[in-house]
Amino acid sequence: MYFEDFNIHNISTDIGKAFIKELSYLLERLNPPFLNKEKIKITCRLENNEEYIKIYLPHKTKRILDLLIEHGEIDSTVELANANFDFQEYGDDNDRIEDVVSLVSKIMQTTIEVHTFYKGKKIVKRQPYFVSNEGSKEPFQTSFQNLLTLINPFLIVKNVVERGSFLRE
Repeated sequence: MYFEDFNIHNISTDIGKAFIKELSYLLERLNPPFLNKEKIKITCRLENNEEYIKIYLPHKTKRILDLLIEHGEIDSTVELANANFDFQEYGDDNDRIEDVVSLVSKIMQTTIEVHTFYKGKKIVKRQPYFVSNEGSKEPFQTSFQNLLTLINPFLIVKNVVERGSFLRE
């Protein structure tokens, strides 16, 4: 299992165990060199009688690419650069697991470009993109927008672009 320090018996649901096994299989197969394996964290918690598994997959050099996955009994969320991709309303849990693992696979194998917009020293918006080999960009999903953009409309917006990958520098 890719998650060496994690005991799968800490998970009480079969769907949670299946998810961890699928994610572990993906990471074993890809073996991403820029995934900081020593700092991976997996936690389980019960909330309203529902088990949630939280998996933190940090990048070795680009903190903006740290990946957070939360897998519950009903829904899942993948977070990249403060942008969330939600998986909800699935009739079959195996389909949801397949879709989440597929998205994580895409994140691990694709170059990611993150645009961070500042007004003064405050982050007002962050938008991650998948970048194809040809250079075309596909937005990840929802990005957060800070309401501070409305506070001082006279501050200049500065865009900082960071690019990286889990497979190559």
